[in-house]
This record gives sequence, C-alpha cells and structure tokens, in this order.
Amino acid sequence: MNRYLLSSALAALAIAMPVAVQAQQIPPAIVVVVDRDRIASTCTQCVAASNQLNAQARTYQARETQLATPLRAEGAAIQAAISALPQGGQPDPALQQRIQTFQANSQAADRELTVAQQTIRRNQQHLVNQNSAALNVNAPPPPQQPAQQQPQQQQQQRRPQGR
Repeated sequence: MNRYLLSSALAALAIAMPVAVQAQQIPPAIVVVVDRDRIASTCTQCVAASNQLNAQARTYQARETQLATPLRAEGAAIQAAISALPQGGQPDPALQQRIQTFQANSQAADRELTVAQQTIRRNQQHLVNQNSAALNVNAPPPPQQPAQQQPQQQQQQRRPQGR
C-alpha cells in the first residue's frame, strides 16, 4: 500500500514540477547604457555651460595670480627686513605697520578667492544637477518611503477633534 501511495505521490510531483518552474520564470533583464560624457560633450547647452565654467575658472586663476604676485614680493621684503634686525631686536613701527598691512591684505585676498571658488563650485553643482535631471526625465519618480508618511498620519491622529 505504501508503494502505491509513494509512486502516486511521485507521479503527482513529476506532473506538478513543470508548472511550478513555469510560474517562477523571470522576464529577461533590459540593460540600458547611457554615455553621460558623450552627452555632455555634444549637447549644445552643456557645451555652452561648460565654456562658461571654464571662463570662470580662468578668471579665478588670473585673479589668484594677480593677488598672489604682489603678496609674495611684499612677504619676501618683510622677511628680509626681519632677518636684517639684530638678534633679539624689535621691528620699528614702520615695519610693524607693513607686517599688519601685509597680513590684512593676505586675509582679504584669501576671502576674495574663497568666495570666487565657492561660486564656481555652486555653478558646477548646478550644472551637474541640471544634467542629471535632464537625463532622468523619463525615469519613474522615486517611491516614497512609508517612514516619511507615518509622521503625517500621526500628526493627524494627535489633532484634537473639533468642538
């Protein structure tokens, strides 16, 4: 009796097996390759924006050189004047004023270059964001996380019912 039961169970399993395999088939994967570098180098708007960023970078480098050249010369002159002092000697008031002016000019140049550098970085990031948004136009929106929805639901539940 056990033989008949076992053989009929095996036969039922053999018949059901192909159905189970067919139910678990996965559709073939679709792979899309996007060459963002090529798009950025051929897109008219991207090329124009890139040219503007390059111009800003060249302007920054020119200004950096313009500010650094006199500061280097003044710093070397001040260092030579300090080295010429006798050991333990204090700089005269004129040299102290030169040192303070040099430090103030150096700090002002650093602030100016920092602001210009931050502006260029913001512009670069804006360009990257625009390109990413343009490339993701047909992409589905990201799914909302349930965790983000729960606080709103909890706030609605906490509100006292109207009087």
